[in-house]
Amino acid sequence: MTPLDHIGLATDDADALADLLEALLDGGRPFASETVAEQHVTARFLPAGAPGAPPPVLELLEPTEAGTGAVGRFLKKRGPGVHHLALRVERLEAALQHASEQGVRLLTDEPQRGAGGKRVAFLHPKDTGGVLVELCEHTAPLPEAERVPFAHDGANGALAAYEFGSEDHPPLLLLHGAAGSTRKETRAPAHRLTPHFQVLALDLPGHGASDRFADAAFSPALFAESARAALDHFGVERAHLFGLSTGGNAALRLAAQHPDRTARLAVHSTCIAWTDALAERMVARLTPAADADADDDDDDEHVGGPATDTLDAAPRDRHALLARTERFVRSLPERTDAMRRTAERVSAPTLVSAADRDELLSLEAGALPLRRRLPDARLAVVPGRRHTPAQTTLGALLPSLMGHLRATGHREA
Repeated sequence: MTPLDHIGLATDDADALADLLEALLDGGRPFASETVAEQHVTARFLPAGAPGAPPPVLELLEPTEAGTGAVGRFLKKRGPGVHHLALRVERLEAALQHASEQGVRLLTDEPQRGAGGKRVAFLHPKDTGGVLVELCEHTAPLPEAERVPFAHDGANGALAAYEFGSEDHPPLLLLHGAAGSTRKETRAPAHRLTPHFQVLALDLPGHGASDRFADAAFSPALFAESARAALDHFGVERAHLFGLSTGGNAALRLAAQHPDRTARLAVHSTCIAWTDALAERMVARLTPAADADADDDDDDEHVGGPATDTLDAAPRDRHALLARTERFVRSLPERTDAMRRTAERVSAPTLVSAADRDELLSLEAGALPLRRRLPDARLAVVPGRRHTPAQTTLGALLPSLMGHLRATGHREA
């Protein structure tokens, strides 16, 4: 049975509501408070279970500015009241897939960051009895970021890198995709892989907690050099590499240019055969656009905005990150010949993986051409339609990934 995690209450005055609930609940006071900038809301948490019992809690939601964000719009239209019920799930993507199989529509294409570090997604209230239902997955925290000095083409600054697990295990470097971050895309794989590897995860330049490097254009060279800088910082001479999407291109370039530093390589949802049409489709995915249910006037009071609300950057940097990512994506067709030559130079045994119904990159456009170019590669296709494992069933990929990274030697002919 899926347990109730919390009840979200929308309010214009969280302090006043907390005082009232303290009186009603005989002493319950907020035990935590957090502002979620992406959602334009401050959340305060009150215990609502029996003494010593686990959740549920009451989540008091107050907009950071009147009328802004989903909660602000809810208050403007409906006034204070119950905003949502939240159910705790172990695997968010699996729960979303199950909901879809039951005919329940999703309000967001991708999981979003919720208060307390949770990953959350919302079900359409018209399919859940008129009640907005949030599914939330509690995630392990990130370790403290280490600052990695980095200079490239005249741009100087520091990268954010994270170390998981023990140095007694083989090192594995994780690289997220464009407009992503460790927190958003590679944290979940990192925690799953730490029993077997010393996992290092990097926020690429201009992403996550790394410096903006505003004077450096995004490019495979920039990202590959930042990956090499991370290995240098941790004193790692040779490592396995696992890259997602653009992170996969960076891993391929690093492996081609520095074969002595690459043990085994894995890439997921990575493309080396870009066309103008494919680039524009990717840009359209980044650009704010109407939801599939855009004709539903109630949607915007329940959840955050379009896809760009999930870009992992502070609000003031979000538009800049989006613009730089769009320019980078539009440059990829002219880089295709170079990316193909790079793949042909990779000598490390490589796992090429992809989702069978990737909504952005078909097998014919992504994984299959890449596998053909690589001298020593095998293919793993997992069920799903999302572009990165953080948005699909990570568990389906892990057996193939683990088997590949822990293998020895090269693929048999």
